[in-house]
Amino acid sequence: MGTPKGRVKLNVGGRIFETTATTLEFAGRNSLFRAMLDEN
Repeated sequence: MGTPKGRVKLNVGGRIFETTATTLEFAGRNSLFRAMLDEN
């Protein structure tokens, strides 16, 4: 899933949060976000 490493918007309970894919990858090697953003 070739997701660009740019800005990412998350809708959490109706609130929009914006961050970067790189920041989400810092959640940990086995995190859901890391799996979603992994290019392999």
